[in-house]
Order: sequence, then C-alpha cells, then structure tokens
Amino acid sequence: MKSGYVKRADLVLEEKLGRPLLPDEIAHHMNRVKEDDSPENLELHTHDSHRKLHAAAKRKPQKPRKPPKAPEPPIEMLVGLRKTNSLRAMGKLLGMNYETIRRRLFKFGAIV
Repeated sequence: MKSGYVKRADLVLEEKLGRPLLPDEIAHHMNRVKEDDSPENLELHTHDSHRKLHAAAKRKPQKPRKPPKAPEPPIEMLVGLRKTNSLRAMGKLLGMNYETIRRRLFKFGAIV
C-alpha cells in the first residue's frame, strides 16, 4: 500500500521531463546533495543504473602499478666499473642503490 508521499526530487524531475516517472525510474542528484532539488542537478536513472552508479563510486581507485625492475647488470660489468668508480658513482650510473651494488660485489668476492 502506498502512503501518497512523493519525493520533491521526483516531482521536479517529472516537471523537467514533461511526463510522470515510470515505476522503475528514479531521480539522481548529480552533486550528491539530496536537499538540492534544482532541475539542473537531477538526472533520470533506472533503479539498476542508479545502484551501479553509486557502487562504482564506492570502489577504491586502483593504485598505479610499479614499473618492473630493470635486470641487474652482470657481475663482470660491476667489477669493471668498480676499478674506476666509487660505489656511489656506480649507483648513479646504473640507477641502483650503492648498498645493493656493495652487497652484490661482496657476495661474489669482488670486494672485501
């Protein structure tokens, strides 16, 4: 049984459209302020499309993926660079942390 109550937004949208809303239609507030029933703020939706619209807005945006790591240079290249460069200079040249380079060279016995 219906109570006879009609939302003001529905009345304003009906006036804007020039016809009554169908049973499956609903007025959507574009700025999400329910008290703002101005005709410019109301948009016609079906119940299903309205539900999907709000569900999509609730989803968290996906974080951008990190770019894949560049392959590590071969140990021979590191040893060759070490002869003429400091670990920090090698890190800047290769775009790597100098501690990573130091650990790698130490692992292969290139530095003590």
